[in-house]
Amino acid sequence: MKSCGYGTGVTVADRPVLAPGATGSTTRAEGSGLDLTGERGDELRDRVVHTLGVIGWLTRGFVFLMIAGIVLKVAFTGGAEPQTASKSGVLSTLVDRTGGMVLVALLGFGAAAYVIARVAPVVLYRTTTSWQQRGQAAAAAIFYAPLVYSAFRLLSGEPLGSGVGGDEGENHEIGRWLLQSRGGTVVLLATGLGLLGYGGYQLYKGLSGKCLKKLDLRDIPIPEHVVRSVAIAGFSARAIIAALLGGYALWAAWRADGSSVHGVDGALRSVIAAPFGSLALVLVALGLAAFAAYCAVAAVSRPHEDG
Repeated sequence: MKSCGYGTGVTVADRPVLAPGATGSTTRAEGSGLDLTGERGDELRDRVVHTLGVIGWLTRGFVFLMIAGIVLKVAFTGGAEPQTASKSGVLSTLVDRTGGMVLVALLGFGAAAYVIARVAPVVLYRTTTSWQQRGQAAAAAIFYAPLVYSAFRLLSGEPLGSGVGGDEGENHEIGRWLLQSRGGTVVLLATGLGLLGYGGYQLYKGLSGKCLKKLDLRDIPIPEHVVRSVAIAGFSARAIIAALLGGYALWAAWRADGSSVHGVDGALRSVIAAPFGSLALVLVALGLAAFAAYCAVAAVSRPHEDG
């Protein structure tokens, strides 16, 4: 393992170096910072992936910031806000603004850049990437490729879909379909437990500082303790949302009630009816905004070409 030069604690596996005259994919030579063969191609490839990573992480932060704004509106309107706290809600919000289609195009490009930047290192260096990196690349494709597709649909003149009721109706239908069989119920239970585990892991990443290990904060004009505090708030908000989704999935399986299955928007809106529910939503929105800020820092301080 060697340091990639992006800060303390950031290491990447040495990529295999080919002998002079050998063919195939080449990588950095130990201690040289360049490839023994084909170094220009590898440098250009890394530069492209890094640039896409910067664009992608900034776009990811923008998406979370927009969702935070929608959650705030939901809290202040007592749930009357028509836009959904989701990626589709972000697209709908952008379309309604002046120059909306241009914004949608930029968002679609940024989301595509994020997917490529996460997947490319795994594809190019699959013998030196960890299973965690591969899982993160798969998650990026699963969660952000649909955003790219939705943006393309809007740009092609197709309607995005229905609003709050439509999104929740689809979630309820999926829940009812799963509960029709024992295997589907098991899947729903496993999903609920998985979301609870994911929420716990997000909380751990924030509180332990693990989320900062790949960031080089030396050239960032922000104190590390401030970045860490922002990260804790952001990852805690993600943990709360995952716990809500997991809890509702388990409750739906226990009661055999598909209408208890919620997406992010439905789960957050359900909090309004609880005591101090609006205040809780405001705190979650602030946490999501904090995660957006973390994404912005990661955009300029993360070695994107290393996955």
